[in-house]
Amino acid sequence: MYKENRLKPIIIAGAITFVIIIGVSIIFLSGIFHKNPYGNQVKITDFSHYYKDAPQDTKDSVFASLYNILQENNPETDLSAINDAKIRNGSEISSYSDKTKLHYGNFIIDIPSLQQSYRGQFQWSNEKDQDAELSGYSSLIICLESDLIYPKFNCKDLFTGDPLIALTAKYPIINQLPYNITYYSNNYSEYTNYTINYKITDNQTNIVLVINDQTGGNEQNALDEIRKLGFNPSDYTIEYNNLSTEPTPGRAPNDAL
Repeated sequence: MYKENRLKPIIIAGAITFVIIIGVSIIFLSGIFHKNPYGNQVKITDFSHYYKDAPQDTKDSVFASLYNILQENNPETDLSAINDAKIRNGSEISSYSDKTKLHYGNFIIDIPSLQQSYRGQFQWSNEKDQDAELSGYSSLIICLESDLIYPKFNCKDLFTGDPLIALTAKYPIINQLPYNITYYSNNYSEYTNYTINYKITDNQTNIVLVINDQTGGNEQNALDEIRKLGFNPSDYTIEYNNLSTEPTPGRAPNDAL
């Protein structure tokens, strides 16, 4: 009996160790044999380092999108041998919108073996009822037009020649604009109305956020709304237009009195 009691802790420890080994093996093998549901892929080796919370489906979509654009621009290359695609340090942007419940990512991908770079973006929601409200593409990889570190090449993507697509990838806030704020306060005696929109610069490579304030005094409020959408106003050139002809705050329109 004494011998059996001494063996019990050893048996239990052995069983626990066995279960842990099996669990780790399953996780390891699932990673090796995971099949991308979107088709062929080229992995971004440090994607999870920058976007730890992104779900597997988002990773699959991004990696498949990368494969598709590389195939378009490198038709004679064995893409299965590409294992050095990485996110350029400092290029990554990660944001979350409390209003839309969407996570956004935007980054530059460098591939030394091909001497090529691309811009990537994605969006996802961890709330199932928000999936249908994703605006634009869940993931998108496009040609990089600026911030080049490799020789420029004749890059092609699905939207070659359409500057708005490239700008949307660079500035995902475009998907949320125009954005209008209108409300009454103080028992309908005061009226607030302003709009956040954007315009494309003359060289078609950047945007300017435009705040048109119909009732005046709402510049800081507009900047706060931009933050609520999940974006940092300091990342943008912003043009503020006070269109009010009345003292701030605006009085309610006659039809509201």
